[in-house]
Amino acid sequence: MIHKKTKTVNKELLIEKAASPHKVEALFANKLLSLESRAQAIVTLRSGIFGEPMTLSDVGDLFNLTKERVRVIEKDCFEGDLKDVTDYVEKLVTLADQESAELIKISGPEIEKYFPSASEYLDLLSYLIEKSGSPKKVTNVTGYLCELREAQINALRSSAVKSIRNSCSIKARSNIEGASLVAKAIIISKIPPIFDRKKTIDFIVDLALQSFRFSDEGDYLGTVLSESSYVLEALQESTQPMFVKDIRDAVSKMTQKTPTMTYIRNICIDHPMIFNFGPSLFGVEKHLKIDKDTRAKIEKALVRMVNESPKSALHHEEAYNELIDKGVIKQGDLSSYKDLSVITEKSKFIMYLGYHRFTSKEKGADEKTGSRLISQEIENLLLKNEGPMSAKDIVENLKKTRNLRSTFQVSTWGKIAPAGDDWGLIGRDLPYNEEGAKEFTEFVMGYFKKNKEVPYNAAKEKFFTLFKWEHDYSPHGAYLAAIARLQKVPCRYAHKAIRSGYVKRREKTE
Repeated sequence: MIHKKTKTVNKELLIEKAASPHKVEALFANKLLSLESRAQAIVTLRSGIFGEPMTLSDVGDLFNLTKERVRVIEKDCFEGDLKDVTDYVEKLVTLADQESAELIKISGPEIEKYFPSASEYLDLLSYLIEKSGSPKKVTNVTGYLCELREAQINALRSSAVKSIRNSCSIKARSNIEGASLVAKAIIISKIPPIFDRKKTIDFIVDLALQSFRFSDEGDYLGTVLSESSYVLEALQESTQPMFVKDIRDAVSKMTQKTPTMTYIRNICIDHPMIFNFGPSLFGVEKHLKIDKDTRAKIEKALVRMVNESPKSALHHEEAYNELIDKGVIKQGDLSSYKDLSVITEKSKFIMYLGYHRFTSKEKGADEKTGSRLISQEIENLLLKNEGPMSAKDIVENLKKTRNLRSTFQVSTWGKIAPAGDDWGLIGRDLPYNEEGAKEFTEFVMGYFKKNKEVPYNAAKEKFFTLFKWEHDYSPHGAYLAAIARLQKVPCRYAHKAIRSGYVKRREKTE
């Protein structure tokens, strides 16, 4: 292509290109033949007509010229002999753009219509569009024709992503329409005045939305990297509720990671769009298979039923039979009484107490009904015992009121943490002070904000400087995490991570 000694173009190759079936390529090669040798070689190398385009710096090094000098030579060529080529390209690009309501792609059908087989000379076409008078240039990564440079697009996209992340949440039942409006508002406030402003705004909004996951119905699921969005997707794709183990396996296939079952269970429990259908069984709204009007009718009947009952709380099975007796529902409308937990758990008027017990918000929960949260029950046991208890004793006490499996492990959420072989309350049986907890939380968040893991030994050392520790063993990882949890800092532990000595961040589910 270029003679190494003379640094001139191989004319025979240019003549072959001048006979190309592609009009733009042939026109450009014919015009190149009319340039003086150095300018001809520089533009040929920069254009990519014979292969990979060269940068200004690389061409400058080859000819012992500065980047700026190469740019000037190039500019003079396109203002002179090559102007007919760029005028022709600009005219066709304008026609192609007018036929689309969106930004067009260099490899898209609009360009293909006016530049047949453009895929065979995309580098050259991109170069000629860049040198033409058209305000539209090819963005390197996406290949779209846009008036903004790539750095400007990326800056606007980043602002939109940040705005969506701060404004949208699963808990607020955000959707793709709301996220789009949030992104559009921030982009409109920052985008410079350009000719194709609306098309460009829509394009950047679409780019920003690619960082988030939405259901087929358009519901906001979280960021692309959020495991909670994969949990929800697995449940929405399933035709029936799933056990935690099956959810974990589905998420592992999608993310190529293996989260713990405890982590998946916590996501399901906290997620406002996921319903508990029974022990370790979770599903979404479609698994209930009854419409909203029927649910509202059942909810209203349940509230009236529990308020009229002399009992402080009712069981779902008892309520289910009464609903059938009173004709509120027919046999077969629900698969079983367990489906009522989906209604009571998410109701604004009913307090779901766990294990299919519920009462109304008006009636409230008394000491007989207890608490829905196991962690709260454990906390009550520890308060009553006035000191730490072994996991075995805690489980035996819980079994008196709950149907627990023998493999049940003590929850560490809330103010409960290990104290050697026993479990105690932070702030009562175990050391705690508000200032120390706040400082420890800031220490943990410092790592999370940098997207880094918290070294376990560093966390332990920080803990010893803040709290009075009188036990003959070092604080367990769960205890350090519990301190941060009191300040509502999201964090989780994978078993492998505990063994390797790291505290890991838990993705927020909202």
